[in-house]
Amino acid sequence: VSVVKVNNRFRYRVILNTEPSREARQLISGILLRFSAQRKYKGLLLYGDVNPID
Repeated sequence: VSVVKVNNRFRYRVILNTEPSREARQLISGILLRFSAQRKYKGLLLYGDVNPID
């Protein structure tokens, strides 16, 4: 996990390295959906990138 402060806001980067599979995509998708559905994380921006190194 890396943490950077940009424009007085913290940015966290979490990189998950896994073999490409339907199960991995479903797991990550479920996590993102659960976060976006909870009101307490309203100001939080989450996204998944399947190729973050490029």
